[in-house]
Amino acid sequence: MSRTPIKEGQRKFIAGCIIGMLAGFAAFLFFYGETQEKQINKIRELQAGIHLLEEQKKALIDAEERKNTELEKKLTVQEIRISISGRKPDKATRTELEHQVAEELHSLINQSIASVADNRELIVKAIEKKPFTFADIVYHFHVRHIVIYSSLSIEIDISGSEDKSR
Repeated sequence: MSRTPIKEGQRKFIAGCIIGMLAGFAAFLFFYGETQEKQINKIRELQAGIHLLEEQKKALIDAEERKNTELEKKLTVQEIRISISGRKPDKATRTELEHQVAEELHSLINQSIASVADNRELIVKAIEKKPFTFADIVYHFHVRHIVIYSSLSIEIDISGSEDKSR
């Protein structure tokens, strides 16, 4: 078999094609690299923006949750304050009786203000009908004034007392 030699013109053509392909491939890699670098930079900018927005979102959610918690506290009974007026016994007895009445109404804590206001008459009857005992003396109360808010304030008078030690 005989080989036909490649002519000088054909060699130059093939070499030109190979050099052209290499130059084209080098240009492609250069432009592709530039485009990828721009895309990477754009992605980093967008990720930084997303991170900033997520932080802002988290801060807003935390602020709203704090506001909701505060509003919820304002819409529920948080504490009960009892004060005895009228014929006042000594300070220790008065303090103990106020504590007993507050314990009687303890179930109202964390109840909504609206439900406590709806049951105002039941609260009054619970205080007025139940006898409270301290140091062998039974006390009966009359509700003078009631304020329902986040703090349930009740002012009561001693309507009667019986000494059971006799």
